[in-house]
Amino acid sequence: MCSRRSTAHVFLLAATNHAGHVDPATRSRLQEQIEIPLPDLEARVRLLKGFLQSKPLRFSIADASRTLAQQSEGMSGRDLHHWVARAEHKTVQRATARGNFKISAFVLR
Repeated sequence: MCSRRSTAHVFLLAATNHAGHVDPATRSRLQEQIEIPLPDLEARVRLLKGFLQSKPLRFSIADASRTLAQQSEGMSGRDLHHWVARAEHKTVQRATARGNFKISAFVLR
């Protein structure tokens, strides 16, 4: 005896930054496709302000956000987040290599 469950209440949501890489058979099974465009200049400024807000910077976040946003056309929000995180990691690596920075490990209990 085969038991089948109703799929009347199944809602599937899928997201990708690379729609061209999704199998056409999979795409044809989706009822609706919504394309969300990449952020424009002002959206990138707002995203970068949010990503930089908690970082200790020697310069204005507003100025840095505007400058970086102008240099990042075609980048998604995820790309911008990765860009900021990578810059932060590189800064720590350079400072550590020069001996200007010491990293200590501790455990919170």
